[in-house]
Amino acid sequence: VRQRSQHDPVDATAHCAEALQGMSRWSDTKPFLLFNRFDRQTLSLVYREEKDVAQAVVELFQSQQTPQNPLDRGTRPRNSLPNYSRMSTQELEERLGRMVLPLGSRLGKAAEGSSYVVSPDNFVKMVWIALRVESKVPVVIMGETGCGKTSLIRHLARLLSVDFRCLNIHAGTSSGEIVQFVRGCAQESSDEKPVWAFLDEVNTCEHMGLITEVLCHHRALGEVLPDSLTLLAACNPYRKKPQLSGHEQAAQQALTLSDSSQRRSHSELVYSVQELPEALYDYLYDFGFLGQPEEESYVRSMVSQKFQTLPQHLANWPGCLTEMIVASQRFTAQNQPACLLSLRDVKRCVELVYWFKDHLKYRTEARRWDGARGAAATSDVNSEMFLRAVLNGLAVSYHCRLPTRKLRFDYRRLIAEILAERRVQLPQKGGWTRNGWTPWEPESVVNWLLKNETMPRLETIDVQDATSL
Repeated sequence: VRQRSQHDPVDATAHCAEALQGMSRWSDTKPFLLFNRFDRQTLSLVYREEKDVAQAVVELFQSQQTPQNPLDRGTRPRNSLPNYSRMSTQELEERLGRMVLPLGSRLGKAAEGSSYVVSPDNFVKMVWIALRVESKVPVVIMGETGCGKTSLIRHLARLLSVDFRCLNIHAGTSSGEIVQFVRGCAQESSDEKPVWAFLDEVNTCEHMGLITEVLCHHRALGEVLPDSLTLLAACNPYRKKPQLSGHEQAAQQALTLSDSSQRRSHSELVYSVQELPEALYDYLYDFGFLGQPEEESYVRSMVSQKFQTLPQHLANWPGCLTEMIVASQRFTAQNQPACLLSLRDVKRCVELVYWFKDHLKYRTEARRWDGARGAAATSDVNSEMFLRAVLNGLAVSYHCRLPTRKLRFDYRRLIAEILAERRVQLPQKGGWTRNGWTPWEPESVVNWLLKNETMPRLETIDVQDATSL
């Protein structure tokens, strides 16, 4: 990579992408950790699947277990390995604390209202990051935007009772801003109050030399940073775009703005990134994608956290909303690039549904205004009102992003099928034909509900002059 970049600096990022193609992916690895805890007397075993554990290790752990029942002594335990896949978030957090915290230290508490879900996959990643931090080894993780890198490290920092600071780096970030952030974190840190400073998307700026100095040498412009400050970083992947057909290439060129900058010249890459210094290669760690079980757990947790106070007649809606959001995520992933989809879309959809629920309630109260008494009649959120809120949230988060009519039609049909399976009553809509009154198909009713809610809002928007519509 160094020789190529010296002769052809313009293509250095593309060559970097080729060099990283052989990097081990998280989905292809079989993580297995066997290490001493802080008491130096107990072995800890961390793995993803039990089948990846060597038989000799299984027999070792079985030989060290003593049955609590005296009558069972002398018999071989059936299963002495921890089953991480069946543990809850609280159980995984407690086990994490016993593994990585010093003796006498207590596990920190997550932020109030936090909906973070610790899955077995994230548990292994947290242990790996905590061990590298303890060993003073630089932590540089690479993963898609919005796959959970920042939230995982933030949650881990809270569990370890350390302050977390994050700097979101972009193409316009200056070297002075990076130095100011690092020095500010260094001043706030102490032996009694350690600080984790997280540099997000480091390869989007042009100051990779400074970032390498901070991460690898623990210095900022030659100034030694205190040991109480831990630097961590994340970068975007060097992934190439899929091959497009001739028609798609022509359409993309027609929609692309003219830009002769070096960053935009690497059109074969999904992300606009800078070349990664070789010094960071040895510390680079693939974060992987969010698996479907983990994604579903996140969605369920976010929905239940946001709508935990629904009345009894709406008790079935959180499960229905969870299923529709998960289906929307998968449908969008099948028809759009993976880099355009993340957990941010889930959070946005949940927040929008909650906002639309309150908005529809207030709008209904305004319509029921009792002019004679000068007071508004209060109204509860009924099932149809909540249905409209859900469809509005899905429309803004997913439906409007689909580029073709066929995809939008297929998406509406998918939502209608889920509503039918959940036995959600849709409004009866139809029209007169030669055969008499003909009811609409469910996807047509869903489309009508979307338009019925969207058009009144569009009519209230004040469009400024010279605005393209």
